[in-house]
Amino acid sequence: MLLALIIGICFCLLLMTFSYKYYARLRFFLATERWLGGMELNINFLQKDVLSILNAQKETRSITFESMLKSYKTLLNDNDKKKFYESIKNLNYVNDEDKERLYDYFSMLGHSDCDTQTQSTRALVEYVKSRIILCRQEINQKALVIQKLSIILGLVVFILLV
Repeated sequence: MLLALIIGICFCLLLMTFSYKYYARLRFFLATERWLGGMELNINFLQKDVLSILNAQKETRSITFESMLKSYKTLLNDNDKKKFYESIKNLNYVNDEDKERLYDYFSMLGHSDCDTQTQSTRALVEYVKSRIILCRQEINQKALVIQKLSIILGLVVFILLV
């Protein structure tokens, strides 16, 4: 009976991992939105250098977001846009349109005037807000269904083994 319970719980947890990508995508966009808010403030008022802005607020970021920023730091040091494009292309949990917008934004960042950077930041913030809404809808529609089904299937496995 104990073994059946353990197997049922493991089966349930295994199936729940399929919902992880929806939450990871939401965390990525929330971290991006927070970072862009700080970026807009710095572009307009504080006018700090880009590297100091990149190093701020590390505790609120997602792993995918950190990966993107690390690649951007490498771009700033090496000026290798092809390598940066490849790293953006390999981001997890983000679709192709998102990757293209992020690449366009980071390619422009630090290479244009203050007004252009502010406009691009605001445009990306609006895009990210729309993606956050979409991610929350996906969580409600897909991730929660996956989690509920995994609990039900875990119970079924438990009952079948008992």
